[in-house]
Amino acid sequence: MLLGVLPAVGAAASAGGAGAAVATVILVLALVAVVVAVSSASRAMRTLLTPVSWELGATPFTVAVRARLHDPGMLTGSVSVGTRGVEWAARRHRAVGHGGVPFDTIRDARPTMLPDTAGPTPWLSLSDGSTAYLTPGPAVLLDTGSGTVTLPVDDPQLFVALLHARVAAWRSGTVR
Repeated sequence: MLLGVLPAVGAAASAGGAGAAVATVILVLALVAVVVAVSSASRAMRTLLTPVSWELGATPFTVAVRARLHDPGMLTGSVSVGTRGVEWAARRHRAVGHGGVPFDTIRDARPTMLPDTAGPTPWLSLSDGSTAYLTPGPAVLLDTGSGTVTLPVDDPQLFVALLHARVAAWRSGTVR
């Protein structure tokens, strides 16, 4: 667009007459093509990453899943597997909290079930001083060099399989 269409349209428009009309049509068609391309790429990415499957671990895409949090109002959370590690985040309005570990510090990942008797458990501290709480239910326990991290995901078996595939791809050098 910047290197081809805009300079050609500018040159044709400055010529005047029929060239200006043709330049306007070409510019409109080029802008429509850009909008269609961006929309198609966005839709393809959503289609590719939904539903999440463990095979996505062998790709270089960052795969994010929703974190299951106790929501007293407008709290969102996510857990994502990138190309170099696992990251998690929570957000309430402007307050954010996040954490992460690189693949080389992960010792083990295993699915678990957080008991109902525990109630909401503190998960992340947000920047406004509040705390994001995770709810009882399925989760992943991530053993790292600095301790154990609980990741509240709805399908822990799938998440562990995806993580194992990504770590294997990272170790082999196919995903960097």
